[in-house]
Amino acid sequence: MQYEDEKLARECFQEAKWFYDGCVPTMEEYMKTAVFTAGYMILATISLAGMGDSVNKEAFVWVTNEPLMLRASSTIIRLSDDMFSHEFEQKRGHVASSIECYMNEHGASKQESIDEFQKQVTNAWKDINKECLGQTLVPMPVLERVLNL
Repeated sequence: MQYEDEKLARECFQEAKWFYDGCVPTMEEYMKTAVFTAGYMILATISLAGMGDSVNKEAFVWVTNEPLMLRASSTIIRLSDDMFSHEFEQKRGHVASSIECYMNEHGASKQESIDEFQKQVTNAWKDINKECLGQTLVPMPVLERVLNL
């Protein structure tokens, strides 16, 4: 879990740097950082620790290797949060959200950005479903725990 703490701290520092530099990152840069700062990755790891003997070392290796299911879940959380809170966050002074990053990079309107993110959220759910239905690396209770966060 220390490794997860370090990753989260590193990515939070990156967001702070963007904020203080007035930088609007590309969507790729933003999402690379935002999937960690959404908090889902570290919560997934911590939640496995609470499962006791029903979870094995392979489950922790799986979760710390950032599987598609976790990246997709983090994407859903981050994009959904940004779609609904970006105006409030910008008023109070916050790092650029995915909305600003997408608008800046693609010359899109706010609504076009939201439409694109809704498609990405739908695709992320498809990735999660695929992972749950085809997963054999970790026991189903581990997948359920991660999915239900």
